[in-house]
Amino acid sequence: MGGANGIGLSMAQVLCERPETEKVYVVDKALLAEQYQNEKIESFQFDLTNGDYSLFDSFSDIDGLIITAGFGRLALFKDIPESMIQTYFQVNTIPVIRLIKRFYNKLELKDDFYCGVMVSIAGFMSSPFFSLYGATKAALKIFIESVNVELEKAGTSNRILNVSPGSIKGTSFNQGETDLAVIRPLAEEIISHLEAKDDLFIPLYDEVFHEVLKQFESQYGLLRPYPFNSGYFMAFATKGDAEELRKRLLDVYHIGCINIAGKVLRVAYCSVEKKDIPDLISQLYKAAGEVWS
Repeated sequence: MGGANGIGLSMAQVLCERPETEKVYVVDKALLAEQYQNEKIESFQFDLTNGDYSLFDSFSDIDGLIITAGFGRLALFKDIPESMIQTYFQVNTIPVIRLIKRFYNKLELKDDFYCGVMVSIAGFMSSPFFSLYGATKAALKIFIESVNVELEKAGTSNRILNVSPGSIKGTSFNQGETDLAVIRPLAEEIISHLEAKDDLFIPLYDEVFHEVLKQFESQYGLLRPYPFNSGYFMAFATKGDAEELRKRLLDVYHIGCINIAGKVLRVAYCSVEKKDIPDLISQLYKAAGEVWS
């Protein structure tokens, strides 16, 4: 579900390359572009807000379900129209629960059934810019954890994989363009976790954010990172006035940040290369030490 572009399309292509794959059903609101069509792919147009899900009754032969559909925008809650509240849940949350309900009979069997849902690291964190989007993803996080406990007690080895990335380069999610060559390694990694029947996969968390921040634990009095920051930015609780630090970073280090209420510093790093993240974090803490030590 959601395989006409981005990470969903990349996973569909990886699966099509396998000789054992007989058929991949791609269901998406958007049409599958002609250049991505494959003899193993059968595509269907479907709007997640449609009340009639009987289309999925025709997929009785599947042995896997991958749901990547969803949307989100950075915005303060006060700026989100009330009409969008229902839309967020109708697209991001309710369809996932409905689809898993429709295929639950396959999940609870002893036979292998591989199921994964693209959730988000926003479901693990608090952010004033992801309040509504994060709420839809946090609901999925708890839902998946609860159903996995149910499946374990039922005696099946099948699980629902919660894939919770930050930003994914090469997708159109954040107004970018689909680049399947960039996305492919992540698509292959997700499929590997699916086949291992893991229940949670947070791409790059250990090797990038956890290890980098661990180097600065002794300086958390200056900047304390919020747990499970998103993949677009990191948020830090500041010892002093966040505006003072923001100006220092901009004037001396040429790093642009956002001050939130004088207490939180938000640093966007969605365009920063992985190898440069340690230097970025080091400069943040260096500037904080210069301002408040």
